[in-house]
Amino acid sequence: MSELQEQIHNRRRKLEELGRQGVELYPHAFAHDFAPSEVHARWDERSAEELETNRQHLRVPGRLRGIRRQGKVMFLDLDDGRGKLQLFVRRPQLPEKAQQLLD
Repeated sequence: MSELQEQIHNRRRKLEELGRQGVELYPHAFAHDFAPSEVHARWDERSAEELETNRQHLRVPGRLRGIRRQGKVMFLDLDDGRGKLQLFVRRPQLPEKAQQLLD
């Protein structure tokens, strides 16, 4: 099996596993607060202290383009085609189901 065929096989296997876990693989709609580009427009100029003081929980649509793990934290790249967000995740603070999904 070539490297490309192996990658395709692994991706299909992972996709099937997500389906078995009940993840909607190709959702038609996603209720969201802001697109990544709108998040940038609204919060880019604010300081880290201001953002920390005024925490917000947002639903942001996009395609997960990258996952980098460093110990108990992760950096995720979320892209909507017009803008990209880098998410910082403290893995121990995630619900168990979310941890399994990211694995």
